[in-house]
Amino acid sequence: MKKNYKGLILAIVIATSFAAPVAPVSAVTEDEVTLESLTALIDSLKAQILDLQEQQNLVQETRKELRLSLLRFLQEGATGEDVEELQAYLALDSDIYPQGLITGFYGPLTAAAVRKFQQTHGIDQAGVVGPMTTAKLNQLFGDGLGPDGTVPPGLTHAPGIEKKGGFCAIPGIAAKFSVCDDFDENDFDDDDEDEDEDDDDEDEDEDEDEDELEAEGIVESISDDELVLEDDTIFIINDDTEIDEGVEEGSEVKVEYEEDGDDFIALEIELEEDEDSDGPEVSTRDAENVDEDSAELVCDVEAGDTDTDVWFEWGEDDDDLSEETDDQTVDANDEDTISETITGLDGETEYFFRCVAEDADGNDDEGSIKHFTTD
Repeated sequence: MKKNYKGLILAIVIATSFAAPVAPVSAVTEDEVTLESLTALIDSLKAQILDLQEQQNLVQETRKELRLSLLRFLQEGATGEDVEELQAYLALDSDIYPQGLITGFYGPLTAAAVRKFQQTHGIDQAGVVGPMTTAKLNQLFGDGLGPDGTVPPGLTHAPGIEKKGGFCAIPGIAAKFSVCDDFDENDFDDDDEDEDEDDDDEDEDEDEDEDELEAEGIVESISDDELVLEDDTIFIINDDTEIDEGVEEGSEVKVEYEEDGDDFIALEIELEEDEDSDGPEVSTRDAENVDEDSAELVCDVEAGDTDTDVWFEWGEDDDDLSEETDDQTVDANDEDTISETITGLDGETEYFFRCVAEDADGNDDEGSIKHFTTD
């Protein structure tokens, strides 16, 4: 029995030894290590967040700088660095601008590329770069260029860009990329053959307020609050908008505006001055089918830009063509031959006549005076 007690006591001692609590000094050390690690991790995360915020701000500022420099209404016949820049970005998509020519001249190929771009992005295919097209280009290419000055895919091998000597040889693009560190706009030749005729116009454009944009078009509707052009561009009108007297539906206008987010705020709406339209041209021909009491008067007509009324003046004295035939109408820009048979004439009598035309704009023309003698 003594041996059993000794074994029991030994077992109790051993069990008691294993059940003893861990030393307090060891527990405190582990807690301190964990707290220091968490504090360091939190500080690291804070630093990363600040760095990301700075990068995000840099991206936003860079995107503003990388917006296309399209501050004016562009259409066929326009020239300049902004046209080169437009062509360069259109050339990034060979389906839109397969020729990829970077000439600085807004010709038929550029207009066709703009129409295809507009079709792709659901914009009215007018072939001109107005507010909606400019906004879409800025949205696409402003967001598409990296803050580190990276070059968009395709920009290096568009045929027109290669012909120019690379994208760093195009001022409107070179200034946007850090890889063009040696860019100096003074190095570019101002005598480029495609820009000579419009150097003065470009100087005037540079003096304009960079925040003000321009658009042209026909008024579809206008109210106290908004102006809508026929290409569906909408401008907001407020108390500060200056509007020429006489602007109404159907008027041709020029709009100076600024962007406010997705909205276009009209600053000034001006009536476009009507250019002198091409007037009609007429040529009196010799009379035909002449007999003792009638004759057929004939005239060749080339109408101007508007519908044209044509008639004959005739009489027995070339200084007094007091008789007139009924008007006949030739459609705008059409060519036609007009004839009118006059009757009740006296036999063996000389008559004089000429062709006269007047279009809807008040432009007129008179043909030469011809004569005939009845049988």
